Amino acid sequence: MKTNRWRMSDKSTKTKSLVVVEDDPDDQFFLMSAFEKIGFADYVMWLDSSSHLFDYLAGLDESTGYPYTILLDYNMPVMNGEDILIELKKHPGYRQIPVLIYSTGISKALIQKLIALGADGCYVKSYSSSGILEFAEFLKQKIATAVFR
Repeated sequence: MKTNRWRMSDKSTKTKSLVVVEDDPDDQFFLMSAFEKIGFADYVMWLDSSSHLFDYLAGLDESTGYPYTILLDYNMPVMNGEDILIELKKHPGYRQIPVLIYSTGISKALIQKLIALGADGCYVKSYSSSGILEFAEFLKQKIATAVFR
């Protein structure tokens, strides 16, 4: 699956509830499929790099609003999830956006570090279809309730 840099389900200027920054096309596909199954796909923006995330956020303002949540893959080229988190928390307009980080493997020490840096949650990627679907439901519920910690 080829990633479309700015893929949104509609052309509106409203932001999506969840921005997913994931560089792996397979991980994108499986998580996207799960969001489609639970009826949440229209609320998700898919980006594949830190530069695309910061370009997207720079195009938003008070009138369009910012996304409710950002989900970052931890292991990405150029800037990893920690680097992106640090940059997001430095910016006055972005620092209030809840940031969730997920990875194929994440140690307790790294989780503690990321939480101390401002992450609102850290999660291990699942590779089973039921686990991915469960994670998608979990994210949908977190966003609906705005309870991240």
